[in-house]
Amino acid sequence: MLATEKSYVAGLKFVVTNYMEPMKQPDHPFHRLVPNIFQNLEEVLDTSELLLAKLRPRIEGAAWDKSQCIADVFLEMIPRFSCYNTYMENHHIAIRTVNRLLATRVKFAQFAQSVKEMHGSEGRDLLTFLITPVQRVLRYSLLFKDYLKHTSPSLFDYPMAKSANAALEMLAEAVNDSIRKEQNMNKLYEIRDKLRGLPKPIQQHIVSEHAFIREGSLMKMCKKKPKKRMFFLFSDSIVYAAIVQTVTGPLYSFRRIMYLKKARVKPLSDSADIINAFQISTEQKSFFVMADSPKEKDFWVMDLTQILKGERKEVKDQHFMTDKSDASEAPVWVPDKFAVRCMICGDFFNVVKRRHHCRNCGKLVCSNCCSKRRPLLGSELPERVCLFCYDLLELQEQGSIPAFPTAAPAKKAELTTPNGSPVQCATPPRLQQNRWKHSNSLMAHEYQVGLAPTIQINSSAGAHQEQI
Repeated sequence: MLATEKSYVAGLKFVVTNYMEPMKQPDHPFHRLVPNIFQNLEEVLDTSELLLAKLRPRIEGAAWDKSQCIADVFLEMIPRFSCYNTYMENHHIAIRTVNRLLATRVKFAQFAQSVKEMHGSEGRDLLTFLITPVQRVLRYSLLFKDYLKHTSPSLFDYPMAKSANAALEMLAEAVNDSIRKEQNMNKLYEIRDKLRGLPKPIQQHIVSEHAFIREGSLMKMCKKKPKKRMFFLFSDSIVYAAIVQTVTGPLYSFRRIMYLKKARVKPLSDSADIINAFQISTEQKSFFVMADSPKEKDFWVMDLTQILKGERKEVKDQHFMTDKSDASEAPVWVPDKFAVRCMICGDFFNVVKRRHHCRNCGKLVCSNCCSKRRPLLGSELPERVCLFCYDLLELQEQGSIPAFPTAAPAKKAELTTPNGSPVQCATPPRLQQNRWKHSNSLMAHEYQVGLAPTIQINSSAGAHQEQI
């Protein structure tokens, strides 16, 4: 213990003498960055020198016997060890500052290299020296645990050793927690740097005080066809980006951030075209994605569910999940390939009669059936809506019908496959009042994501067979 403490103190002195003191000089080009890089390193050095001074007379120059002890020394030094917590809180800032300077400032790189070649550095660079206080705290805990293991309970030093060991374990746990936070922060900065086209507010959000949970590529069902996207899951939001392959590796082009307040996640059953899928619904956007395997799907659904329910320690004080869709939830858009004719009037789509999405319910309709616009919740400008949603929202605005009807809706159209088996439907989008169906519609007003190539729709108006 004494030998390693001597080496540790010598390393700290080397950093202060050869890095910190020269950089403190007013004429040094990087003197303003000294607080960012070295934090309270001088206080850490003072604490270590004091500990060494107290240990020396107990260990050095005398044969160890049963009357000697060192536990009281560590118990006395425990309050001083709080300087390590302060050092760890901003250690990630020091590491990022040094890395940035080494990569962008030639003069700093030359200065750091010249100090590294000095006698006494033993080939260690500045980053290696800066991590040693973190490692030393963990080393104290391990050393004292071993000391306690070889101390007989009958010795008078044992109760103090047990107390010192408990205090050092608490300190080590605090340091480990700081290390985890630092690793999380480094990951957040790494993600921010990998994403291209990030608006400044989103950049600031990504490196804010939240936890990184998971990243991976998923097949997102877009308007026209499925596209592979890179997803980054955090404790309060999810970001996805387009994947751009380059000769140096993949780059990610930012597409959207979705905040998990009032979000829902729902696993979807497999069908002929939809495999390993789950639906994500938020206020900003709702869609479904497909994972590469059932196991990967389960991991994503589990992580999202735990975040939304506040079951992860990273979000223990938060609760985002809602069990039902509400007026703030964005609709899931029906993909273009899922309908060959307007879902209101039934006219076939062609080169002239093109597909449009109702921004309120997500259905695919022709231009005649979505010729009107009106403001929607969360939108600043009027949005394209289908005729049914327009009339419904107008009536609700006038107070003619309740926004969330409590009366029983009309008989629900039943979606079935040609062999008669029922088809699973996803939760209706954006407004709960969309459960009210068109009385003469060819398709139920709930969007379903797992349809087979052909579905048969049975309603009170009769049976129809629709190719989608």
